[in-house]
Amino acid sequence: MKKKEKLIIGAVVLLAFAIILGGLTNNLSNANNSYIYENYELFTTVFNTVRAYYYDVKKVKSKKLIYGAIKGLMDSLGDPYSIFMKPPDYKNLYEDTSGEFGGLGIMIGIRDSKLTIITPLYGTPAWKKHLKPGDVIALINGKSTKNISLFDAVKKLRGKIGTKVTISILRHGHDELFEVKIIRGRIKIETVKKKFLKDKIAYIKITQFSKPTARVLKKTLLSFKKKGMKYLIVDLRNNPGGLLSSAIDVTDLFMSKGKIVYTKGRDVSHIRKFMAKRKTTVVDKNVPIIVLVNKGSASASEIFSGAMQDTKRAYILGEKTFGKGSVQTLKTLQDNSAIKLTIALYYTPSGRRIHKKGLTPDYIVKEDKYTKKEQKSIRDLLKGNYLGNFVKKYSKNTDKAIAGFACKMRKKGIYLSNYEFSRWVDWEKNKIGRPKLMNLKYDIQLRKALHLIRNGKLKKISLRTF
Repeated sequence: MKKKEKLIIGAVVLLAFAIILGGLTNNLSNANNSYIYENYELFTTVFNTVRAYYYDVKKVKSKKLIYGAIKGLMDSLGDPYSIFMKPPDYKNLYEDTSGEFGGLGIMIGIRDSKLTIITPLYGTPAWKKHLKPGDVIALINGKSTKNISLFDAVKKLRGKIGTKVTISILRHGHDELFEVKIIRGRIKIETVKKKFLKDKIAYIKITQFSKPTARVLKKTLLSFKKKGMKYLIVDLRNNPGGLLSSAIDVTDLFMSKGKIVYTKGRDVSHIRKFMAKRKTTVVDKNVPIIVLVNKGSASASEIFSGAMQDTKRAYILGEKTFGKGSVQTLKTLQDNSAIKLTIALYYTPSGRRIHKKGLTPDYIVKEDKYTKKEQKSIRDLLKGNYLGNFVKKYSKNTDKAIAGFACKMRKKGIYLSNYEFSRWVDWEKNKIGRPKLMNLKYDIQLRKALHLIRNGKLKKISLRTF
């Protein structure tokens, strides 16, 4: 072995064991060094034996073996957010972040060892194909996603704008996979959408927590304040999160003091408290607030919702949130490979852990559930262009037109109620042009929030800070 090659291998092996020893966190107080060095010797014995005697010499390149070992080390943590990246992957990470790319418009994660959609982003190609939070992506272009890393999944799903990707979805309660073909598009998200209702109820939908979100939101809230806002609904459903700094700045618009969120890890340096700094809130404290969440609300959405719930500043309504609340650090290695490592978890002001637990709403309002027969009918309805043809023919989905459409579909074995056919026709129309922001006819969670407000049914809560 060449001297230079020995140095590279030695450096990478030592780095791997520095991770085991806690070298990245400077926490060696409880380490049993003799036991760990015995394992180090075990590793080097296996490494040298494989390199010397494995029958296929082409497969025993030193760096390949070391990379495999580091990947195995990271995989053994059982944390999908802690990964190893080879130099090209690490380089592509920054190119993807800074450059323009084509995507589907979904936030993904690993849940129960399965590649899972956390949420489809509002108005994107994935949203138009009616992908849902909790959908499992079993295949990408016909290849299994079993044991796939998040990083590799993102690489496969991204691509040039206008190109096609086929994913096979396993949906909860469905007996079989169904294919969804999606054309990659330019993903541009308008993060704050608004509507002011006649009875002075303000509705704001935040689709993502990005750099300008707090600034735009503040401007929106001040304009609503001038109009005499009496109630506020903040919709975070299917909001996958975003920047921690944005979540802090947004929450700070509603809180004048106290903790917003804190992080806790093994190392003292990873314990951080994020406090409200604003002297006066942008929204008056006598304005009741309802925050809408579902299983597609994750990360920064949970930070905001958790702080608003714990400080009794808002009521949370909807379904239990996703539960993504971990902090990662990126460590570049000697050969320009890198590891991303989870070093801490997020906690709400009262000390509730967000990660893998999620937040339970004050008012639990679940979305409609379909029977297996209805689920099959919906799959069959979406396979053909039945909805598209109907929308082209009828500019308005009148009761008479829907009844005729329903009768025609039932002859094809697609059995749904007239109400459901009307809902899916409305969804098809919503794909064209600018999507409607509110639809009270089919949105039972928003309808419930408005009912609580308009009928004086909100529980009385006293504000407090932690």
